[in-house]
Amino acid sequence: MRNKVQAPADFAPPAFFIPSLGLRGDLSPPSCTLPTPSMASPMRSLLTDPDRYLRSFRLFLEKSTEHQSMREFMERQLPDVIASIGNGKSAINVLSIGGGAGEMDLLILSKVQARYPGVSINNEVIEPSADQISKYKERVSQTSNLGKVKFTWHEETADEYESRMNAEKKSKKWDFIHMIQMLYYVKDIPATVRYFHSLLESQAKLLIILVSAEILNQISRLRENKDVKT
Repeated sequence: MRNKVQAPADFAPPAFFIPSLGLRGDLSPPSCTLPTPSMASPMRSLLTDPDRYLRSFRLFLEKSTEHQSMREFMERQLPDVIASIGNGKSAINVLSIGGGAGEMDLLILSKVQARYPGVSINNEVIEPSADQISKYKERVSQTSNLGKVKFTWHEETADEYESRMNAEKKSKKWDFIHMIQMLYYVKDIPATVRYFHSLLESQAKLLIILVSAEILNQISRLRENKDVKT
């Protein structure tokens, strides 16, 4: 049965968390197969082999309703999420954490453009895979109506971005930050959420989409401890 994707009612702006994307069959997403220190398993981490990860992720997509569920969310609910992020602004700053090959990013940008026609968009992408960035750039080159969007790619992880910004003593603010299926790969989930949450403008939104219930629980505990205000 396909799960309906929606933001839980108790998760109010500026942070939205979209858990439990539907699966068909018994195949777990590749992110959920990573060994932890407490697991006595010889299984290699997918993080150490990007090519193997991509193959596993493609297989996961074949057996899941992930993309379909995310697309439904983007079509039905994202317009309400971004309804006020650009009010009174001549330019909107969007930060994509783990943008991959850009499929979901471009769908998000199309919704921002539809809500704020004619407004310039600065879209920066944090993505550690050079291959994915190359595919993202190719996708952009083949997509029309992006004249008002400026793209900047950073070949680095979320942790590396944070470290670089701290070293350069920068703290650029953003109108919309999205983290789609990437929290599985950060060293400290609560610290990562806190950091990027701190970069939001006053009317900004942080969108997090993930599968793992355990990671959602960690974010929920973070919110309960008032480390992230919503």
